[in-house]
Order: sequence, then C-alpha cells, then structure tokens
Amino acid sequence: MSPAILKQSGPACAFLPYKLSHPKFLSTTPDQPCLGLKCSIAGRALPDPERGDSVSGMGAEETAVVELMLVYGGVESRYVIDKPVVTIGRRSDRDLVLTESCVSRNHAQIEQRGNDYFIVDLGSSHGTFINGQRAEEWRLENGDRIELGTTGGNYIIFRDGKRPAAAVPDSRELLSMIASRQTSSGGPAELQLLGLFIEGARALNSSSVLSEVLTNLVESSLRMTKAERGFVFLCRPDGQLELAAGRTESGEVLNEAKGISQSVLHEVIASASEFVMSMGDPGMSGRDSIIIHDLRSIVCIPLRKSQFREESGTAQPAMGVLYLDSRVEKGKLPDVRHELIKAIAREAAALVENAYLVKAEQEAQAYQRELAIASTIQQSMMEVKIPLLTFAQVQARNISCRAVGGDFYDVIHLADCVAVVVADVSGKGIPAALLASVLQGAIYPQLRQGLPLEQIAEGLNLYIYNKIVGKKYATLLMAKLYENGELEYINCGHVKPLLKSNGSICCLDNENLPVGLLSPVAFTSARAQLQQGDQVLLFTDGVVEAEDDAGEFFGNEGLEAALADEFSLTRLFSALDSYRAQTPLSDDCTALWLRYIRTAPPEQPHVRISMNP
Repeated sequence: MSPAILKQSGPACAFLPYKLSHPKFLSTTPDQPCLGLKCSIAGRALPDPERGDSVSGMGAEETAVVELMLVYGGVESRYVIDKPVVTIGRRSDRDLVLTESCVSRNHAQIEQRGNDYFIVDLGSSHGTFINGQRAEEWRLENGDRIELGTTGGNYIIFRDGKRPAAAVPDSRELLSMIASRQTSSGGPAELQLLGLFIEGARALNSSSVLSEVLTNLVESSLRMTKAERGFVFLCRPDGQLELAAGRTESGEVLNEAKGISQSVLHEVIASASEFVMSMGDPGMSGRDSIIIHDLRSIVCIPLRKSQFREESGTAQPAMGVLYLDSRVEKGKLPDVRHELIKAIAREAAALVENAYLVKAEQEAQAYQRELAIASTIQQSMMEVKIPLLTFAQVQARNISCRAVGGDFYDVIHLADCVAVVVADVSGKGIPAALLASVLQGAIYPQLRQGLPLEQIAEGLNLYIYNKIVGKKYATLLMAKLYENGELEYINCGHVKPLLKSNGSICCLDNENLPVGLLSPVAFTSARAQLQQGDQVLLFTDGVVEAEDDAGEFFGNEGLEAALADEFSLTRLFSALDSYRAQTPLSDDCTALWLRYIRTAPPEQPHVRISMNP
C-alpha cells in the first residue's frame, strides 16, 4: 500500500502532518471523520466503548494490542505495532512518516526485544524525547510520551495492552495540578508551566477548559508584569469584544471591565499591534480614558498567531486582546518578560482558534447527521412502488447531486388509467427538498381523487405563489395514460417529453408557466393517441445539462443519439455516465419511461365441427 496523507474531513485542521503506509492505519472517509480514527486487528475494527461496542466477546490475545497513539493538532489516531521493528522519520519509506521539519528523515525506530519494546534514536538532528527527557535509547513503558525533535508540541503515546497502565490523573485534574504549582522565579519556569497547561487544554478541546486557560493566562501575566488588573477579551463574530476572563493581582474575579482605556483597546484591535506604555512614555498623554482613570501603565497585546503578517505586509485581525493596567507606577516592563507575554499570547490565540475550529467541526458534524436523516426521509418518500399494469410498463430513476434534492417522480394506478408525475423544484439542497416534499404530498391525493390536471396545476400554482411569493417555483409534468392508449398530459414549464413511435422520436408539445412563478395563471392540457409499443420519456433538465470534464452539456443531441437504438432508462443512464466520466453532477437527474401495450381482445374458442358420412 502506497503512503497516503490522512486528511481531516472537517475544518478542525487542513491535514494531519504525517503519512502512514501501514495497513493497520485506516484512512478517513466522509462518513468517518479523522477525529477518533480506529485501526483494525486482522481486518476488523477495535471495539470502541464510547460507540457502545462490547469487548466481552474478544479474547485476551485480541484485546492485548501494542499500539502508538498519535496526537497531532489535537486529533488522535492509532497505529498498531505488529512487526519487530517500526521505523519513524520524514523519509517516505518509513513505516510511520512524520512530515514536520523538526523530524529527521530517518529519526528513530521502535524495536521489540522479547516482551519489551525500546525506542532507539538513529542519530537524529534534534533528538528524541521520552516524557520530556532526551534519550538515545529507552525501554518503553505503558503510557510513555514520545516527542520527536522538540517538546511541547505534537506527541505519541506508547500503549501496551499486555501491561497494566499506570494510574494517571484525569485530564482536568492534571490541568488543576499544573495550574496550582508555584514557581519562585515567575519567569521562564512559569512560562513552561503555562505552556504545559495550554498543551493539556488543547488536547481536551472544550470551551470550559478554554475559560480555565484564559484565566490562568491572566493570572500568570499579572505575576510576570506586577500589574494590578488583567483581562482577556475575545472577538465575537460581529466584531464586538467580549470579556472572557478578568482578575486582580490578589486573585479577585472581575466580571466587568470598568475603568480601562477603551481607546487603547480598540486601537490594538484595529491595528493588531501591541501597546506597552508606562507613565512618561510618548502616547500615554493626551488619552482621556488614561487621564480619567489615572492609569500609570498599560500592557495590551493582541491574541494572534506567530505568523501574523500576510504576504502583503498587513496585519491579520486579532482574535482577542490581553489587557493589563495599573494605577501605581510599576516601572518599565523588562524586555524578557515582555517577550514572554507576547509568546504566551500567541499560544493562547492558537488555543482560541482551535476551540473555534472544534466548535465549527462539531456543528458541521451535527449538520451532516441531520442532513443524513433528511436524505433518508426523502429517499423513503421517493420509493415509489411501480404497479403491474396490463396495458403499460413504467420505469423510473432519480439521482440527486446532493444528499437531498428538488426532483421527484410518482406513479399512481387509478381505476381507468395510470398517472405519472415528474417535477423539478428550483434551486438545490434542503430548501428545494422541502418544497419537493410539499408538492409530492399535495399532488398525490388530488390525482387519487381524479381531479383534472388543469385544476391540480392551478391549485399548486396558487399555493406556492401565495406562500413563497415568487422566491421558489417548480417545473412539473403530469400525465395520465388510459387503457385505450389515450395520453393526457400537462407541461408546466418543464422540458418537453419525448415520444418514440414507429421508429422515430419527437417531442410532445404543451406549454404552461412553472407553478408558483406568477398568479393568477390559466393552465391547459394536451392529448395524444399512443399506438401499440409507443414509448414516452419524461425527464428533468439535469439530464441534458450533465457536463463532461470540459464543461460541455450532454444536450438534446446527446440524449437523442443515446436513445436512437435503444429507448430505455438503462441505455440513457449508461450513456450519461460515459459522457460525464468522473465529473460530478451539478443538478439532480430524474427520468421516467412509459410504454403502452394495447390489450388484445380475448380469443374466441375455436369449434371444430365434424360430419358423419
């Protein structure tokens, strides 16, 4: 199996920065997002208790799996170790290919020696770290954390199902333990603690943890700058700032941002540039809010990524602001601590962005689940049972270009005829599907009651126009084929149906406006007399507007050429698939085929008369 980059199926991250060539690594699909990848044992998936899978039926040998759990960008995936040596590096022929620049081409390998597993550094440029400690060779224990080239970023956890895992605190307990640790220096060591806190929070990916980290950011920044108050503001989608965390130097919670310099705050947001001023610095004077609130020092830093400049040189919009101030002269902020605060602000910005992306991913997944339900409902409504008729044959097929679509068809066996419907609602997706469902539900009972086709069309037109006021409409073709071969039909803005009779193909003419476009409108129907074997094709414009890779339509010419020798749905869709090849459909395709079979009169019994000589 050739190496393939595993791609994230939602907006949480563009792609995972590693490639896998091992058959135990399952790639993602649209139905199975990259979050929570499962790998298989002997061709079947690992049981997942969160999914409700049972593990009681699996033997000890099956559940005792040795694996690596990769955590990249907050996304977890697993790699089952089932060979004596697993190679790791940037080179494409490695078993585990990691494309980060800090990883060497042939970085390390995991070796099985008896019942133990060792990780061996293969002379990498930036080293291999086990639980934060650099090592050339290390006997791996269950739960060991492996980092390649650098610490504090992406990592790998070694899992040995044959050995009991060491007792570890809950993730939130771990965050609390990290946050509660005190340092005497308040400098780089505190930055390391806060970095660990942010790393743990990033792995949790929840809004409550985001709040804890932002609070910890404020408290740590207050200790490093000796400021009196600190706030973190986040930008809402409408551009307004929202207070996310606030504390005083004594730890008092601030739920309101009173007495701050609004001019500084908005200047930092507008320019995405930092503001660090003390009394006497140029820029402190002349600001009314600073004078009114008697502020002596202000530190205001935008929350942004480390790459905060576009190619054009303009600053990217800030995601939020870290704001600190004091009414007592604290002296100039040391450059070292200034840089520390800037660095941690970038880390906090990355966490905020990650939380937003995770939220967007969750919303997208919820939408996809709802869309799948809607698709199932629509498909069940589209499942039309084609009746067995003595005077006609009917076939139909629908292909939606999306999960749900605006095309539908129906076939209804009435007392003296068979009624067929093909419709196409304007637009695509959910809005079109909703109106299609309404129309299908409205047409069915009216046909069952035997109402004239003109009356049905007028009622539908009035209903759609009055309810939606011209924003939506539908093209529609309804027909009734009677046992004597008479075909009554009405075309409401739809593509003309085709009739094949005596070897030639022609269009059935009848023109009306689409239903729902204007009101009041009068509708008229037409009639045609079918002969034995005559065939009729009703279809939507998605058939003739299917495109090839050059963007050219299938067209009426392609349709007639496809049906010249064989006038059937099988031939039509086969020609359509061949024409568009891999080009996806841009519109729903629906077609209904109808063939008239004249009922032969019953044969009279043949009586043979013999005369005796």
